[in-house]
Amino acid sequence: MEARFRRGQKKSPEEANQMLQAWKEEVERARQGQRDAESKLSSLEAEVQKLRVEMAAMKRDAEHYSRQVFQRRKMLRIDGLCKKMGYKDAKLLMLYGGRSSINRYLQWKSGKVWSKSFLAGGDSCNSYSELEVKKLQQQLQKETDLHLALASAVQHYGSPSSSSPGKLPDKAQELLDSIAILEITVAKLQQALHQGPC
Repeated sequence: MEARFRRGQKKSPEEANQMLQAWKEEVERARQGQRDAESKLSSLEAEVQKLRVEMAAMKRDAEHYSRQVFQRRKMLRIDGLCKKMGYKDAKLLMLYGGRSSINRYLQWKSGKVWSKSFLAGGDSCNSYSELEVKKLQQQLQKETDLHLALASAVQHYGSPSSSSPGKLPDKAQELLDSIAILEITVAKLQQALHQGPC
């Protein structure tokens, strides 16, 4: 009996060592599993961040594209109106979209014509001035028709700045200012023609 007891005690530390070794192996496998999971998690987080960056870039591209499409449609509507009115410089008008730009362009154009009429001199000055006055009157009529059509288009498509119904939209007011500049230029040329500066 004692021998059996001793054999039981001898087995017991060996079994304990084996059990301890098995637990160590189990703990090591669990730690390895945790490391693998953390590695996978960090790679997934990096992938998610990459997708976020790509989605933000796609969103920016989509917004940019939508602004371009809206601007292109707007330009096509204006271009169509200009062609219906027989206005050849439709693209130039679209380039000079702002109030000050249109006014500067018209002043530059009318100033150039004005200086040409005085530089011509001699007998041809009166005929040249008459031709320029007629040309400017025709241009004024075309631009008046065009600006009125554009003003009605602006009212038709709506303007964020037209808060009160009695007030003209800003775009229509800009166009009317441009017409006024042309009318002043034509009046100056007619007055100079009748006074005979040449």
